[in-house]
Amino acid sequence: MIRVLFLVSSLHQGGAERQLVTLLHGLDRKRFRSIVVTYYPGGTWEESLRRLPCVDLHCLGLKNRFDLAGMIMGLSKIIRRTRPDILYGLLGDACTLALIHGKIIGKSRVIWGLRATNVDFSQYSLISGLVYRLNAYLSTRVDRIIINSWAGSKYHADQGYACKRITVIPNGIDTGYFMPQPDKGADLRRQWQISPAIPLIGRVGRLDPMKDYATFLKAAKTVAARRPDVRFVIAGDGPDQILDDLKALSCSLGLDERVLWLGPREDLPAVYSACTLTSSSSSFGEGFPNVVAESLACEVPCVATDVGDSSRVLGPGGMIVPPGNPAALAEAWERIISLSQQQQRHTGKKGREHVIDSFGIQKMVHATEKVFLSVASYL
Repeated sequence: MIRVLFLVSSLHQGGAERQLVTLLHGLDRKRFRSIVVTYYPGGTWEESLRRLPCVDLHCLGLKNRFDLAGMIMGLSKIIRRTRPDILYGLLGDACTLALIHGKIIGKSRVIWGLRATNVDFSQYSLISGLVYRLNAYLSTRVDRIIINSWAGSKYHADQGYACKRITVIPNGIDTGYFMPQPDKGADLRRQWQISPAIPLIGRVGRLDPMKDYATFLKAAKTVAARRPDVRFVIAGDGPDQILDDLKALSCSLGLDERVLWLGPREDLPAVYSACTLTSSSSSFGEGFPNVVAESLACEVPCVATDVGDSSRVLGPGGMIVPPGNPAALAEAWERIISLSQQQQRHTGKKGREHVIDSFGIQKMVHATEKVFLSVASYL
């Protein structure tokens, strides 16, 4: 049995974390033993992983990301105890730490999992940019780099990452979970006091600079001025300061009575199903935008900005617009809202078929297992 240790900062809600959990559920338990190590305890996915057979869950219990001694010593102890064949670092310093332990301290093969494209590091901490550049230099020492988008593959290669070690594996979407839930969507509308006839535009995703909620809100102002009936809903969590700033912007744009702020949600299929359409307004950083695929899997059309692999993921399920352009975003929303219900349903069904055909879970799991087996064959 091949033992794979996955290193990730936390198990809180996020695209990388959801994909890790999806992969762990799908891996062949007769061939792979999974060990998950997090920096911090808790998170949305922790309890579900504790109940999953063939998964051992450990936590380093770090005080903060600068607790280097805790990182190195804590992970070393876990590695000596579990003896993994492969160390899989997911994002940023988890990749660096996996490489240090795999090639210097241990005798494991090392895989990195990367996701983003065209990151504007000026929006984040100085250490994030430094780690990214360091990892580019170190990438020739890694056995394989898994990237979830073709745009991300090109971006990382252009930034100096070892292109010969890159394998593209698009995300897998659980279409048995993300599926139309019209009754639950209708229940949410009743809770929100929004009638079925009112167009509802949704934005799902963490509150992060790359998601460009400002452009979403500016487009909402344009549509709200033309369509007094349209409402907007935002589902996502993030730092209090970002939330406060976005609510202040919404207020200054005159959207106070038009936008619902839901915070983090665990009933996303119902939230998607309550919407007439959804939108991804990201201006940079996206590789494979999960929220686009999830919306389509629920048969809800989407308007997405042309960032990362958004156009590949969207397929026939909606419209692509330039990033950072509120006018273009608003125009696309209005075009979809103006379609008949039959046309909207047809677009949604085409979108779901596209996701099932192109981004099923088994495709992602089998491709990842193939990489694990290939890397392990050198042991």
